[in-house]
Amino acid sequence: MKSKIYLILFALFAFSCSSDSSSDDGNNNNGGNNNNGGNNNTGNALLVSEIIETDAEVSDYVYTDRYFYDGNKLTSIVEEYSYQGGNSAINYLYNFIYTNNKISRVDEYYGDTSTGIEGRYTFEYDNQGRVSFYDYCYFDSSGNCEEYDTNNLAYSSNGTVTNSYVYNVGSDYEDAGTLTLQLDNNGNIISGNDSYQDVDNSGNPITVTVNASFQYDNQNSPFKNIVGMDALILVEFGSDILQFNAYNNCTSYSIEYSDEDEVYAYNYAYDFNEDGYPRQVIVTQGSYSSTIDINYY
Repeated sequence: MKSKIYLILFALFAFSCSSDSSSDDGNNNNGGNNNNGGNNNTGNALLVSEIIETDAEVSDYVYTDRYFYDGNKLTSIVEEYSYQGGNSAINYLYNFIYTNNKISRVDEYYGDTSTGIEGRYTFEYDNQGRVSFYDYCYFDSSGNCEEYDTNNLAYSSNGTVTNSYVYNVGSDYEDAGTLTLQLDNNGNIISGNDSYQDVDNSGNPITVTVNASFQYDNQNSPFKNIVGMDALILVEFGSDILQFNAYNNCTSYSIEYSDEDEVYAYNYAYDFNEDGYPRQVIVTQGSYSSTIDINYY
């Protein structure tokens, strides 16, 4: 079962609007608005090619996500890692399938396709081009759906979005709840809250509440020119450190759990290239630090 912290962070960006592009190569990552995410930059429209992350605490490992396209449509992401400067090994491979310029399915493989499919995501959209439903199936070695998660999304006119989710449907570990989010005018999530049932250290049932808040700049996100790459899809398949950068770049966020005494606060410092896209990011959380280098086509 996926950890609750991961599920909450994964769900936080499930709710962005995807505009209906009239061209396969059009820019579809603007939250359904015409303000380009608040950025009026007129430089070249770049596509991210590599995101390279080095952990300051575990610098022996380097993680690289490689992005491949057909025009502006994403065809695959290959997640690789290397140890102590050795040869890279593939960790995960994701293949993307489009329907009417929307990402409708993503097939997940551990290593490469020779190992057989490990998981599959499917996405459905409402008549305004927004994600209305998505699910995930984890397959066992026989190709049967062993774990199944569903998410149903509802939008209100004031920018509030609710996700009614059920994880591990039909199993002994089934977990259902509702996540509530608030969007700004650019489609960025500025706050989110969730509550779920858990047990304390003594085994007693408790209700845990989670509150998160986010801040952004008004610059180009590395992912803004990928057709159909809304925030939901980015938060699942993008680099973990940059998973909140669907429209603009996240400059800070904090998340707090009612059963813990600590608030987890993250800060981002960006260096931009001449076209207004981040080429390096330094992320800090307490004493933790990570450096990300970003390359483009």
